[in-house]
Amino acid sequence: MKPAKFFGFSIFLLVSSSWVQATDTYLLRIQAYQATISGDASSEHPASLLKASQEPRLTSLRELVATPDKEWSANIIKTLFDLADLEAVNELFTIARPWDGRSRDWLDRFLGAESVFRLETSAQKRSDEGLAFRVAVFRSKEGLIRRGESLEVNARKAIEAGANPKKMDQVVETEFMLDIADPVILCSPLKDGLLFVVISLALDHLGQRHEAPVETSAEEPEIVTAPRTLDTILPYYPESLQKRHITGRVGLLVAIDESGKVVGAKVIRPLHPYLDYSVVQTLLAAQFEPAVKDGKRIEAAFPYEYSFEPATTPNQKHRDGFRAQTPSASPELDDVLSRSAAYCQALARSMGQYVCEETISEIRYNPRPNAERVVDYVKTFRSSRSNRGGEQVMVGARLTIMDPRLTTMTRYLCDYQIVQDSGLIKERRMIIKRGGRKVPQGMVLEEKRYSLLPIMAAAKILSPARQGLFDFRLERAGKAEGRECDIVKALPENGNEEGVESAKIWIGKKDGRVLKCEIEGVPVEGFEDVLNDCVQLNIRPRFVITFEYGMDHGALALPTQTAVRVEYPVPGFLRSGEVEIKATITMKYSKYRYFDVLTGHDVTKSPQGGSR
Repeated sequence: MKPAKFFGFSIFLLVSSSWVQATDTYLLRIQAYQATISGDASSEHPASLLKASQEPRLTSLRELVATPDKEWSANIIKTLFDLADLEAVNELFTIARPWDGRSRDWLDRFLGAESVFRLETSAQKRSDEGLAFRVAVFRSKEGLIRRGESLEVNARKAIEAGANPKKMDQVVETEFMLDIADPVILCSPLKDGLLFVVISLALDHLGQRHEAPVETSAEEPEIVTAPRTLDTILPYYPESLQKRHITGRVGLLVAIDESGKVVGAKVIRPLHPYLDYSVVQTLLAAQFEPAVKDGKRIEAAFPYEYSFEPATTPNQKHRDGFRAQTPSASPELDDVLSRSAAYCQALARSMGQYVCEETISEIRYNPRPNAERVVDYVKTFRSSRSNRGGEQVMVGARLTIMDPRLTTMTRYLCDYQIVQDSGLIKERRMIIKRGGRKVPQGMVLEEKRYSLLPIMAAAKILSPARQGLFDFRLERAGKAEGRECDIVKALPENGNEEGVESAKIWIGKKDGRVLKCEIEGVPVEGFEDVLNDCVQLNIRPRFVITFEYGMDHGALALPTQTAVRVEYPVPGFLRSGEVEIKATITMKYSKYRYFDVLTGHDVTKSPQGGSR
């Protein structure tokens, strides 16, 4: 399989090739982050060392030390935001290395965006006391690394600075005892924020595999007349966009390989973020007739248009071999769907009868400029000669899709209510605090990406008017909120239903209550940045929204939490299966207050008889 050559850029991967024996090895991971403190937070943060076994806020990390690098880093960043009132977190460098358990020292140099980092670490086993660990971090003096200079120039500076103490400032140095599955976080104040160094040790049963170097050509594909398609190109066209009369053509440039398989699609005339995304995703799974030149099949590119008109018929298909279970085939499923439909109707009637507090925490990872060109980059440079002659030095400059300097957290505390306006059901959020600070009364939060209507999540699938749009299957029994449940899997008959591509719903066995709902699929509105990223990168995101219902109110279970997780697959066939996190959003609901008057305006009566 050849990597894609598309629109005049090349991809270069170079990683040392080696296998490490899985027997008696450990996984040692070290990450460093620079954090910006929130403007209204205290600037006094003394140097400290926190161990997960001794610090309650780090307890959850003990169960995650063996997770993949991306998952581990995401949880570390979330933990750092919880440890201090931070505005942004910048990942400086990360190490994940196998270790055979023998005492040894390591020296690593890293080239950052504006600094060179030197990391000195040593580990020594002590039979009666565990593992003694030492870490020291040095950063180059200001002005050494300049933006705009070539990687080669800055890499040579990194080599020289890493060997010259006069060009480096020590940031932190300490010794401590390190145990398996007991991560340690070091915090040290900086002139412009805080430095966090995270060190963890886990048993490594799989060993670490590294791939051999691969280089691709930068040749431009041949521009040809659009060949005949061998597949039906029928992107999903949401009904909500049709009703709003969003119609027209998307113009693209499509690239195919020698077999005619689509390897890339670039939008050159957009229409709507979701429709652009929809047609690109359909094309990436399409096959065209091969392009031929001088009797040989060639890689090629060609202009292509797709027209979205209301008469377009959604693509009718079953996914992943899924087949519907009709009531006659499964009376048990029929009973579960009947009870849940009645419950969803009762749940819908409860809307507008309460207000609650909603806490929103969002961590966003933003792509770096020209992210479509980015892969891991490691290159060997020769250092300046010494009395021992020249020596080969590896300087790592790891690049990922996401720019760690652009990682931010947003926090809101809101009064949350569902209202009806001109027949439409809407969420209304009155901001109480933003970033921990009170805001003037009457400010409304109108971010569409938070408008997920948790109370209606299951009803969009299980209500009597909607069940006919889905195929259902009864999964194994399970538990949610401590109760016995039937788990129902639902797939839209047309492969997509207003952004829902699949769903799992936990339904109480005794009363038909919906206790949990997990939906995969990209929402039509609110996440335009995700859609634009995926069109640019020619990738398909994994988008999971989980709704939990644990607040009892009579016969109903009201929402307690909504969690959103967006992941991007890492481009490049050598890194198949790796993902990068785009965003995590957690919305928690508490302090419910119930009302006697259902209104589309301000709440007029509280349980205590007062007005708001």
